[in-house]
Amino acid sequence: MGTGGRRAVVRPLPLSGRQQQDRASAADLIPFLFCLYSYFSPRLATVLALLIPIIIGLAAFAILVADKNYFLFSAINLRFIAVPSLALDHYADFFAHRELTHFCQISVVRHLIGCSYGELGPELAAVYRDGNFNASFLATEGIASAGVVFAPVAAFVCGLILSIGSTVSHHLPPRFIAVSSGIAVQTVMNVPLTTGLLSNGIALLFLLWWLTPEWRPALAYEPERAAQPVNAVVAAAS
Repeated sequence: MGTGGRRAVVRPLPLSGRQQQDRASAADLIPFLFCLYSYFSPRLATVLALLIPIIIGLAAFAILVADKNYFLFSAINLRFIAVPSLALDHYADFFAHRELTHFCQISVVRHLIGCSYGELGPELAAVYRDGNFNASFLATEGIASAGVVFAPVAAFVCGLILSIGSTVSHHLPPRFIAVSSGIAVQTVMNVPLTTGLLSNGIALLFLLWWLTPEWRPALAYEPERAAQPVNAVVAAAS
């Protein structure tokens, strides 16, 4: 069927529907990442983790007749791929002609200096009429708080904070890191960094990574060797 016979009109989902999609997709993401990082190298698995969902959404959009409401395409290609990029465009246009937030979207800063905005999602939805959605730290702590000119500086600082995760997890295997942080990556792409760290548990995840003992393949596959020092101590004591 030609494109003229099938008009692809994809409307933004209501907020409640979008939240349900996020929960379902997050639950499906963990076993998906576990399988990818079990059978492929970390670098290839990272590429496939982004490429495979995009292909599924495009295939459902172009081929599957059952997906008449474009559920898969909306959930994958729009919600997780297009919306974070669209948010950057909206924030850049919105704050190019309006007062910056100066980080007042953070609750502590809001109580100290006040804020001329409410929730940023509804503020932008009232202007652009394409749904109420959150944005990443590049848009909130970057464009909205520091402006387009100083957004790279804010992004650099946020990157330094996120690099703490790489520092505290260097002793852990890639599969463990990917599975435990799969949802955190989506969180960073869709909410401000301060919200992700404090409300969505990324800071707690960093702490758990730091406290997790080092994974040693030799001991993992040969538990009897791990017990040898203990047995030697018992024998010496007896």
